[in-house]
Amino acid sequence: MPMANKIGPRAASLGFFLIAFLFVAWNIPTKSSRSIPPSYPIASPAASAQFLDAYAKLPLSFEVNRGQAGPEIQFLSRGHGMSLFLGSGDVAFLIDQKDSRAPHRQPLSETVQDISPLLLPFSGTLTDKPAASELQPDSAVASHLLRMSLLAARHGLQGAGVGPLPGKANYFIGDDPKNWQTNLETYAKVKYEGIYPGIDLLYYGNQQRLEYDFVVAPGSSPKQIQLAFEGVDHARIDPPSGDLVLDSGGAEVRFQKPSIYQVNEESSTGGGVSKHFVDGDYTLEADNRIGFNVAAYDSSKPLVIDPVLSFFTYLGGMLPDVALHVAADATGVYVVGTTVSPDFPTASAFSASLHASICGAPGGKSFPCPDVFVTKLKSDGSGILYSTYLGGSRSDVGIGIAVDSNQQAYVVGETESMDFPTTNSGFQSSAASRLARAFLTKLSSSGSQLLYSTYLGGTPGSRGALSDYRNDTFATAVAVDSTERAYIVGYTRSNSLPTTPGVVQPNAGGNSGAGGVQCRRSIFVSPDACSDGFVAKFDTKASSSGSLLYATYLGGSYYDAATGIAIDSTGNAYVVGATLSDNFPVVAAFQPSRTPGRCGPFASPGGGGHVCASAFVAKLNTTASALVYSSYLGGTGDTAALGVAVDSSGNAYLTGTTNASDFPATAGVAQHSLDTATCSLAGKSVPCPDAFVAKVSSAGLLSYATFLGGSGVDVGFGIAVDSTGNAYVAGVTNSTNFPTASPVQSALANGTCTIRISGTPFNFNCPDAFLIKLDPAGATLVYSTYLGGNNVDFATGVALDASNDVYVAGGTLSPGLATPGAFQSILGSKGDAFVFKIAASAPPPPTLTLTPTAGGSTSATVRAGQTATYNLQINPIGGFTGTVSFTCAGAPARATCNPPSPVSVTGNAAVPFTVTINTTAASAVPPVLWRIPNTRVPVWPFAFLLLVVLVLASRSRLGFPKWRTPLLWAGALFFVSLSLLVGCGGPNTVQTHNPGTPLGTSTLTLTGTSGSVSQNLSLTLTVQ
Repeated sequence: MPMANKIGPRAASLGFFLIAFLFVAWNIPTKSSRSIPPSYPIASPAASAQFLDAYAKLPLSFEVNRGQAGPEIQFLSRGHGMSLFLGSGDVAFLIDQKDSRAPHRQPLSETVQDISPLLLPFSGTLTDKPAASELQPDSAVASHLLRMSLLAARHGLQGAGVGPLPGKANYFIGDDPKNWQTNLETYAKVKYEGIYPGIDLLYYGNQQRLEYDFVVAPGSSPKQIQLAFEGVDHARIDPPSGDLVLDSGGAEVRFQKPSIYQVNEESSTGGGVSKHFVDGDYTLEADNRIGFNVAAYDSSKPLVIDPVLSFFTYLGGMLPDVALHVAADATGVYVVGTTVSPDFPTASAFSASLHASICGAPGGKSFPCPDVFVTKLKSDGSGILYSTYLGGSRSDVGIGIAVDSNQQAYVVGETESMDFPTTNSGFQSSAASRLARAFLTKLSSSGSQLLYSTYLGGTPGSRGALSDYRNDTFATAVAVDSTERAYIVGYTRSNSLPTTPGVVQPNAGGNSGAGGVQCRRSIFVSPDACSDGFVAKFDTKASSSGSLLYATYLGGSYYDAATGIAIDSTGNAYVVGATLSDNFPVVAAFQPSRTPGRCGPFASPGGGGHVCASAFVAKLNTTASALVYSSYLGGTGDTAALGVAVDSSGNAYLTGTTNASDFPATAGVAQHSLDTATCSLAGKSVPCPDAFVAKVSSAGLLSYATFLGGSGVDVGFGIAVDSTGNAYVAGVTNSTNFPTASPVQSALANGTCTIRISGTPFNFNCPDAFLIKLDPAGATLVYSTYLGGNNVDFATGVALDASNDVYVAGGTLSPGLATPGAFQSILGSKGDAFVFKIAASAPPPPTLTLTPTAGGSTSATVRAGQTATYNLQINPIGGFTGTVSFTCAGAPARATCNPPSPVSVTGNAAVPFTVTINTTAASAVPPVLWRIPNTRVPVWPFAFLLLVVLVLASRSRLGFPKWRTPLLWAGALFFVSLSLLVGCGGPNTVQTHNPGTPLGTSTLTLTGTSGSVSQNLSLTLTVQ
């Protein structure tokens, strides 16, 4: 299809492109034959639901066992639908399999219980079962007891509570106070240190999710970790997702594919940390033993194996439904889309019923007129806080949604209904004819009231009495600022769209495209109206004409459409879209002109096809009176930007799709070139498009641009950005080689889909949704994953909450994707909307490392008698603070290790300290070899005395003079006295000489401890 037709006539508008999913569904065969009965649970009132959601975010409370449970149990924890019992070498989970929240119940044999975060493997088994009162199932539910262990792990391990909680547990059981347990300590985390050599295990989470980390120290191997399960019939690895699936008694237990990463310090002084994700998965070994397979990583840094639990819920009724955008805040997830299901789930609704009527062109195929739906889900996907239809008696499509700080949702889209619900305060509160118009609606926090609602469109008849079909207006996206002012964008073929004085473009762009070619619906009809983008700003607290603060066209003389908008803190508007105009307004552009060329299946250098489309990105000032910057972005192929986000510094991030091989990808990005492949359908071929992500600085410079795709069709529809500049992109792909990293689902599900064109069926790879997290430089995929099943799946929007949890919405025809506990677990027969969540990895607990200072070393060489000095430092990680005490072990004989006094860590900077080791030199006095038995008295003085006596006795024979006799006696007495002096001491005291510190090399272990944090450092000492 020519791009001109894609973004021009209403039949190929963005709204119609997405709503086409509803009607294609009638012709694409689905592999699910189930139908959905029209019965849905009614959610609790909003205030109660918000209270429950807040409760769900409380940290898990781990109780110390002081006798309230069996003697083998160390800690107890009770979460939503499960109880957890930690022993010294085993763990027991009591899991409630009741799912009263799901509107459609599966047989137990088809139920999937996802308890990925509940894994606590230990070695051995409990010799005493937990007390019956702890493990007795509720008679109203079916409970499942699961035991798991770690093979060859450390026995007799004692867990340590980490992060004391202010609450205490009390047990008043029976009438004997001696059996009462009061003021029991509770903790946010439990740590099992050294469960394998160099591997710690940490548990934490909230009432809806229990998570665990294996922390593998430098030099240790994750291959030590092996899991064993008690009572499991069969274990397998699910190929598409990488999940571990256990078959037990007719039910499936699923452990989600682990997320594995290393924490990197961003500076040598410990000024912050980042995560480097490592590929890895489960391995299935003999006798159903499970291990971890981890790709190559830096073994000098700790490795964290951290499975993250997410939810997936369907949202819909018995007929087609599709979600087209999503927003999120701390209280829930907001979804907008369109539905023709009369049984779409509603609660606390402004309108609880579909406005049933029949749409369709005269003489053509008729279909149920769709309504907008707006739904607010709980953050854990387990229920709805409100859900409402929104529409009139004709076609209504909801395309964009935003939410303000008061939990009020702003919805935009397109309506043909003359009775679409508006408020008296609306800028255009009524419609005089059935003209396709944009709409803006503001809902109350409960979803039950309209606070502001208006049409936005041109004057009927301004294109001619019979030409209102080309006087249409569509809103595609909305953003909201802190003062409840809404900014909307879209495109219009109207020449009478209301604009305000002083704006950058008060009039439509005209009707003469590249080379004077005029806009046409086809080559066989007369010239038609071209479309322009538009931007409008509304004060939703004002009334009537006073509520329109500004409105401007944005386009050239050919086809133009604005598809996304974001707002910075000062009210500048960032707008993206697509254009075929050579005279699209540009200012301070990094690409000042559209790349010439012909595109489409009939393109040729001499003509045919259509003018290649280019994306655009523009920044408008706060009054829309000037463009701060505006630029093309594209190459010699079709390029369209479909979503935009902005960070706190005013950098814009945009995504979309391109098949231009010369798209301006920058150096060092994740994917520098288009995956050159040809896509064919119904005998027509074009280069397959890739998704793209680009970042534009606040000054309008291209910071980075990268392709993202494989050999099929890849489109980025939605984008969000976090506070550190990571970009999150959601879209659709049917590429079998789409780039993945740490995926939840590592491969395309590979279903075969069929589409009928003029009655002829054509087969193609069924597409899946994708979600990518791209690092701030655009260079690395932090993670990238498929998500889908054996039929059509696509993502249309992505949003982040304050915790950086990721929410993705879209449409699906694939059954079997819902997670346990999700609001709706079964797919409708004609396709449903969906929402899934990827929970942000909980940050690792604050810790520290011990390393040498710059220029320092862990090795020293000295001579015996000298002192070895080691200049070391404490590196705080993850906000660690505290006092670190040191011990030193392993010093060689006659050497002393001197650790420092306790060291205080108060900031992010490394803290230096010194360790010394004193050695001893060998003694210079020779050893005394002969002594009187059992004494210290040496033999040699008495031998000398005997010699003197013999000399005196023989002095006359020897001719000694008499005057020398006294000298001989004096000498004899001196040596006898010396022998007695040397012999002072007890009979058991033995004099030995000091040989000094042994020569050679020794390894000492320095241990730094602060509370539950403990780190070792090996020191090498060589004595010469």
